[in-house]
Amino acid sequence: MTAPALLCAGAEIALNRYLRLEPAVVAECAQLKGRCIEISLRGIQMDLYIEFITSGVRVLTQPPQAADVR
Repeated sequence: MTAPALLCAGAEIALNRYLRLEPAVVAECAQLKGRCIEISLRGIQMDLYIEFITSGVRVLTQPPQAADVR
């Protein structure tokens, strides 16, 4: 597994665990299903994409579609 993939997997697990602390937040994420946030990590020159799904979020290195917010 590559370093970006490991970073995404770790961030996704951590974010979803944190979101599940408040069940209402997971429901709010579900309402955003299909939306995407782009985050630029300038220090390591890498872009991450957070896609909202029914059960929380997915963290990706490639955008599933055009980002709604940067």
